[in-house]
Amino acid sequence: TLCGFIIFAMMALLSVPLALADAQQSIIDLGDRDWQVRRSAAESLGAARATDKEALAALTSALRDPDSRVRRSAADALGQIGDKANRSVPQLVAVFDDVDPSVVAAAARATGKMGRRASRAVEELTDLLDHEDARVRQAASASLGNIGKRARESAHDLNARLGDKDPAVRAAAARALGQVDSSSDQVVSDLVRILDDEDDVVREAASDALAGIGKRAVPALVRALRNGDPILLQAVVNTLGRIGPVAVSALVETLQAEHEPEIARGYAALALARIADRDDDAIAALIEALEYDSAAVRMSTAEALGHAGPSASAAVPGLVGRVTDAREEVLVREFSISALAKIAPGNAEVEDALVYVISDGNPRIYEAAVKALKKIRAWRDGAPDI
Repeated sequence: TLCGFIIFAMMALLSVPLALADAQQSIIDLGDRDWQVRRSAAESLGAARATDKEALAALTSALRDPDSRVRRSAADALGQIGDKANRSVPQLVAVFDDVDPSVVAAAARATGKMGRRASRAVEELTDLLDHEDARVRQAASASLGNIGKRARESAHDLNARLGDKDPAVRAAAARALGQVDSSSDQVVSDLVRILDDEDDVVREAASDALAGIGKRAVPALVRALRNGDPILLQAVVNTLGRIGPVAVSALVETLQAEHEPEIARGYAALALARIADRDDDAIAALIEALEYDSAAVRMSTAEALGHAGPSASAAVPGLVGRVTDAREEVLVREFSISALAKIAPGNAEVEDALVYVISDGNPRIYEAAVKALKKIRAWRDGAPDI
């Protein structure tokens, strides 16, 4: 109603001077004798994203407060305000030699949020990568990443942090490397190398960085499929799947190459399955691979098609052929049976093939077929989660 609109407008107008009054009080409180009051004032200005000159000047001055907790809150507040506080970069950099590492970390984090002006602090942030405190190294890494290509000169030092003893630092350095120097083959190679890191956060960060780099990362990732480390291989497959269709041609080439190790070809099939719902060529290559001479590759391909699910429906005839061929390796037939139940549970041809092989005489095929038929019939009866 008109009356309600008028009330709302009046409240909005009243809130402006109230907010200004609150900010003004916080500026005054930054000079209070009680450190808790000063810290609370800094936090309030940060939460309010106070951008007037007086507030920014007060927060900048608070970076020299005698209490480290206030200095830390002032740095955090400037970081919250971000680019509009970018004139505080020199004062934030001056805090990098603070005796309290938590203050240094807060200042480093804030510096990375200061837009283009933050690039003036690249050298100082790079120096912090060697700080004795892991919180500082992590914050400096993240800020260099935020600065991006303008911090490219820090790539060598960030690369060294990939071997840091602290996993949070390794993860931050991995993400930052993908942002500051995505064109370097060495960076790509080093990021691929830590995909087998013992810490899952680090592995995820490396995968994020490589996925962000995209097509340039594909050759190194495909080469890594020859590695026998299952943790690395799974991470490589996941990353290639995230990169998507631009990786298909390299993966198909690996899958088709008879000179490649079977493990590389098998994991190439699994990676293609991650892309199958976005690229028809991936499915076509997997269907063709069901006929390859290597039983290990056929098995991996059948497994991959199962992971692809309904998007691999074109593979049904080829999988049925694997299932019903009594001369086929048992493992290939088992994986093909499992794949069919996932790809086409409502397909009559699939159900007929499974019923047929129940009388095959092989107990493992019998067990796999019965299990698949139970899943299919459960799906048909209204429980589609198979």
